[in-house]
Amino acid sequence: MDYNEDIQKQILSNLEQQNQLLRELSEQQNSIETHLLDFFAIYVKLKNPNVFIKDINMSMGSMFEFMIKWVIASIPVGIIIGLIWIILIFILN
Repeated sequence: MDYNEDIQKQILSNLEQQNQLLRELSEQQNSIETHLLDFFAIYVKLKNPNVFIKDINMSMGSMFEFMIKWVIASIPVGIIIGLIWIILIFILN
């Protein structure tokens, strides 16, 4: 009989621990849901996805480097637009 009582006490103890963990998990889930609702409310308030740049603080050397990179990056676009232009001229003539 002692063996069965010990097993029953162990099962009861395990079930109580499980219930406590489930309560904690439920509280954490409610907390997460609250934070998600707060985040969604902020997102709805900030619907405007536009970004406005007010000022750029850049040294002259960095600006020159940026402009050179910009020119180099625009070369492939110019080539593509030029090819499209040539193709359109030959098709329309």
